[in-house]
Amino acid sequence: MSKLFSAVLVASALLMAPGYSDKAVAQTCTAYCRSNEIRFTPGQRVSLQLVNLTAGLVQIQQSGRMHPYPLRPGQEIRLFFGEGTQPNLSLLFWDEANLPVRTLLFRPEDNVLRVEFLPSGSFSDRSISILDDGRVVIY
Repeated sequence: MSKLFSAVLVASALLMAPGYSDKAVAQTCTAYCRSNEIRFTPGQRVSLQLVNLTAGLVQIQQSGRMHPYPLRPGQEIRLFFGEGTQPNLSLLFWDEANLPVRTLLFRPEDNVLRVEFLPSGSFSDRSISILDDGRVVIY
């Protein structure tokens, strides 16, 4: 039996187990996560690791808190948020040449959200929010 098939069987068993919670699965996602697959503890102090893996300039802006900041191709920055996830923490981003950008999420440490900006073919993510209930949502 392949390791992948075994992992699928285990995951399927977990999903059917009594008392299953999507919150438990959400907290365990550490790599290549999408919306609602990562959940922080409400009020937890969080830092964002932002990495531009596109060929263009990606502008980032925390709505109402900071002016747009240019993230050059290959550049990585880390933003610290002392107030944690309350109130909601939202970050807007866009490619300066209006090219579509998609995001991949990682949780390398308990209080770190790594966001990788990648080129996209046809759709574009535009913002990421860590809601006050701890959920991570990409719009």
